[in-house]
Amino acid sequence: MVAWQQFANGQTPEQAGIKGDHLVGDYYVLFGAKHKEQMAVLMEGGMSKEDADKNTPIMKAAQQMLVDWERGDTAVVGLWEKMNGWVYEGFSKTYNRIGADFDKNYYESQTYLLGKEFVQEGLSKGVFYQKEDGSVWIDLTSEGLDEKIVQRKDGTSVYHPGFRSCR
Repeated sequence: MVAWQQFANGQTPEQAGIKGDHLVGDYYVLFGAKHKEQMAVLMEGGMSKEDADKNTPIMKAAQQMLVDWERGDTAVVGLWEKMNGWVYEGFSKTYNRIGADFDKNYYESQTYLLGKEFVQEGLSKGVFYQKEDGSVWIDLTSEGLDEKIVQRKDGTSVYHPGFRSCR
């Protein structure tokens, strides 16, 4: 959304002559390219790669947009609804073309609050731990993995497809 907001000049799928999911995907790719460019500038200035990754202007804008979305900011939610509409319309065209249909669709945006409840439950049960900066983590080193963040320090959600429940 940030890349579309910063670089699209209001372009719609119809104006671009492509399906909405492809337009949004193009701006997703552009976000990554701009992020890399901005990281390079920060690293040339002496910042570590890890710090540069978190501190590019485009990444900070995306993080703020996520905070605003979870807060229910009407402008951000409206943009999200518009762009999601483009994506789902594009998906629908593809599904129709290949003859696929679904009984029910599940969307992360409809379940992230449940995930936040699981994070709180996991904290109370000692499954997760909170770092000094407020972020919440799980230590999976005993499983041959590493530590994974489950909630950012600003309280926003993190999606992990492998996590189901901390019960």
